[in-house]
Parts: sequence; C-alpha cells; structure tokens
Amino acid sequence: MDIVVHQSSSTTADDANSTASSPSSSSASSSSASSSSSSSMSSSSKPASSRIAKMSIYGIARQHCREEILTNPFRWTSRHLKLLRCSFERPLPEPLTPATYAVTEADYTEERSGTPYLQEFFHYYYKIQFREQGIRLLLTTDGCPLIAYDALGLYFNGGVIKRLECVSLCLRSSMHTTLRYRRPLAAFIDRGHIELRRRQSISYRQMRYNQPIIRLFNNRWAKICPPEPVYDPYIVTLLIGVAQQKRRHFQEINCNEEASKDVIFSQVLSTFYSKGQCEVVGEEAFNGWMYLYQANIPLSLLDMFDNPKYAPSTPPSVSVQVITIRYTPLATLRARLLELMVPEKLVSETYGLSARGQKRKYDGQGYTQPAPRETLTGENACSSSCVHILKQP
Repeated sequence: MDIVVHQSSSTTADDANSTASSPSSSSASSSSASSSSSSSMSSSSKPASSRIAKMSIYGIARQHCREEILTNPFRWTSRHLKLLRCSFERPLPEPLTPATYAVTEADYTEERSGTPYLQEFFHYYYKIQFREQGIRLLLTTDGCPLIAYDALGLYFNGGVIKRLECVSLCLRSSMHTTLRYRRPLAAFIDRGHIELRRRQSISYRQMRYNQPIIRLFNNRWAKICPPEPVYDPYIVTLLIGVAQQKRRHFQEINCNEEASKDVIFSQVLSTFYSKGQCEVVGEEAFNGWMYLYQANIPLSLLDMFDNPKYAPSTPPSVSVQVITIRYTPLATLRARLLELMVPEKLVSETYGLSARGQKRKYDGQGYTQPAPRETLTGENACSSSCVHILKQP
C-alpha cells in the first residue's frame, strides 16, 4: 500500500523562499542527491548470486506464476517435465544377459532364484503392498548385494523439502554406521502406490455421494493424472532424488572421481497390476511385466535444486530410458534384475554367472538382439514358469 503525504500551499511557499535565500541549502541538497544516487548505484551492483536467474527454478516459477510449479512431487505433470527439459523414451525390450540363457531348475534352485518369495506376490497380486513386498524380498534376501530402506529425501534449497515415498535399494557394501548419507542403487515403487498418494495430495477421501464434490475432485484429478502411466512425472522426481543422495554420499566419502563427473546414473524400478495373455485361466499375472527406468542426471540440474536461484549457462536435459522386464521365466527373474541394476562385478561374485550371454548394445534405434531362443507358448509356457509358485509347502 502506498502512503501519500499532501502539503499545504503556505508550507510549500515558505520552503521555496528559504531555499532561494540560502545558497548553502542548495549545496546541501545537491550533496544529498549525489549520496542517494551513489547509494542507489551500490544497491544495483549486488552480487549476481543474490539475484534470481531467469532460467533458474525460482525464475521459471516466477515466469509461470499462474501455474502450480512449486508443488508436491505427486502433483507434477508433463508441464514440469517440459520446463525442466525431461523426457521419456519409448519402452524397449529387456537386454539379453547371461541369466537369460539359464532357465532350467538345475541352474537356478529355489534358494538361488528366490521364487518362494513370489508366492504371496502372485497370490495377492491385486494388492499393492504384496506386489512391493514380493520384489523387495526377492532383491534383498539370500545373500543379495542389496538392502532396503524406507524412503528418499528430495533436497531443495539446501535441505530436504519432501520425503519421497518409495523403497530405497542400497548396496550392502556401501553401508557404514558412521556415514550420514547412504548410497542408493535404485528406488522401487508400485504404480498403485503413486496413484494412492496422488489422490491424497488433492484431499481425496471416501465420503457420502455428493455430486458437486465429486465433480470438483474429478476436475482436479484430470489436471494431475498422467495420460500415459508409463511416463509418470513422479518417476523423474525419484530419479532426481536417487542422484541427489548418491552425490552427497560421494562427497561424504571424498570420492572425487564419482563426484566430479558431469552426470550421475540413476534408476527406478516400478511394478504395477500388469497381466499378459495366457491360455490358462487365472495365470495371466505370471506373464506380467515391470519397468526399469534409467537416466543420467546432470550435476547442473542437481545444482539448480540445491540453489533455486542458480541457472547454468547451458540448460540441462534428461532423457529417461524405459526397459520392460517380464516376470517369466521366474527362475531367472532375480538374476536378470540384478544384472540390469547392480554393477557387473557384484553380480558375478554373487551368482558366478558365466559369459554365455551377451548384453545387447544400444544402436540409437533400440537394442539389437541375436536370434531369440526357443520359447514355450500357450499352456506349456505358463505351467513351466509357474511350477515353483504353484507348489504347496
């Protein structure tokens, strides 16, 4: 609110006479004007770090002030991805790995394959918590090199601004009680969990039928629900959260080689209620699949989150690669996941895998793949892949 002071005409005339009769007052006024101009120049020459750069996060939010830019990560939309120059690639098939060729029970016993942990996974496949629990136990038990923690933190402006809902998969070898920051290998979450938290972020709760309230909720839900669930913006926030935690871990242990790189590799594993075609009724879930998201997160993007006023000279961009991983054959699911997510040295030490398989190379159009192996089809395929799950203890 502006405050305006009105002066009377007599007061103004007296001031004019006094100014004309006293030349010293004019010099004083000129000196005060020069001092005020110098102070204004000094105030305008503030350090650049205190200003808000146009392409910084704060600058972007200011330019699009009518949009909900600084918001809950569950309410991120494709607009946020566009402003941060993040994009998803089309889903690609799973690369061939040594575990892909070992599908017999002799190569992978129940203890080695972890199939007993998938019994409840498929029996209660329609429940979110059992889908997450099954994969978490599959990847963190029986001597696997991973350990699970509850969640990650999204760092913004020097501190944790939001707790990211997920399961944080960390390397056991990097766990030390004296370290503040763990080293996450990947984040894991079920798509149903994301949808549930997204509904809660817009104050969703079950209530009596009320048409105006339902219409209002549907309008708000349509604005934040991604049209393609595979390309969910929350996945990008998890990728950024994993990269932030990794970077802080490398800085804490003084690993300059990793911390000085221009990018940090980040991964997110996501399950959902997927079902494939199967001739046996009730076994469609065994032919389901999950997605593994991988991306190189630029350090300049992480700097933008640490200092929202900062903007790099070259705007960073992120391209997220999507890999489709099918459940069958179940005997090799654990090994296939570890080969894709964990460094090759740790996998070979854990499973002693030979080099019978060869990972496919990315050629810019997709993954080139040798001739496919002989696969079972129809009823035999389902029965063969589900033999461990259907056995009664």
